[in-house]
Amino acid sequence: MSRRNSHISDPYQILGIHSLATDIDIVRAHNRLEIEITRLYKDQPHVYKIRKMELDSARNTLLDSSKRAKIDRDIIDKSKDATTRSGYGFLLNIVSLHSLMVPFRKLGLLLWYIFGPTLKRIASALVGFSRVAIVVLLVWSIAFAPFSETYRNKVLSFTSVVYNDFQSVMPDINVRQYLPEFLGGRYTYNSMACEKIRLKFALAQELIDAEGSYLKGANLIGLGAAFSKLVQGDTNKAKEYGARTSLFTAKRDKELAKAKIYIRKVKIDQLECVRKPK
Repeated sequence: MSRRNSHISDPYQILGIHSLATDIDIVRAHNRLEIEITRLYKDQPHVYKIRKMELDSARNTLLDSSKRAKIDRDIIDKSKDATTRSGYGFLLNIVSLHSLMVPFRKLGLLLWYIFGPTLKRIASALVGFSRVAIVVLLVWSIAFAPFSETYRNKVLSFTSVVYNDFQSVMPDINVRQYLPEFLGGRYTYNSMACEKIRLKFALAQELIDAEGSYLKGANLIGLGAAFSKLVQGDTNKAKEYGARTSLFTAKRDKELAKAKIYIRKVKIDQLECVRKPK
């Protein structure tokens, strides 16, 4: 009978969670079980009332740090007695190790909330750098590497022969000077319409640079506020500030990237105005 009572009074078993569960896990388990008993005991209000009282009591007990610490100590003591009787003393060491790892796990989650976005950006930058390095390596291997010199000479010889053959039959005409301005003629770059387009591009670039500086400042302020709360011991506020900063900067970074891509596309469409002819 005593074993059954201890099972019922164990809030971890009532909520069906592990002893390392966080406060968020406790609330989620309580809400999930409350929905389940509402469905199961909708025709038995007295049973529903008893089960709901058990769930609420278990949740409130685990959310109270002092009560939860007492329960953890009781669980360790019971585990110690059980393992002593059964001869498996290593289970006590495992439970003790789990209890010791709880604050480190919470600290790790807090640090990830604060520094996670920065680490993601560093990883993204490393991926971009590796792509550029691969392209540079390919270009060097094809155009400059000593082991490909024989193949380069053969390709250049073949290309020069083909070019000389076609050049001998092609008239020497500078087609660009006969094209109108709207088709990219040589005077298009100096037109008034192109001057307006270049001014718009310059203004858009200034706005993008200003937005980038604002995002850097906002990110620095948010992380500083989160770190200050962490130093003061207010971990909940530190998590909140870190999460808000990450969400805000991620959304604005995405919008800024879209604006940059749009500007590049427009520059390609207006290439006759943004690239000065030789």
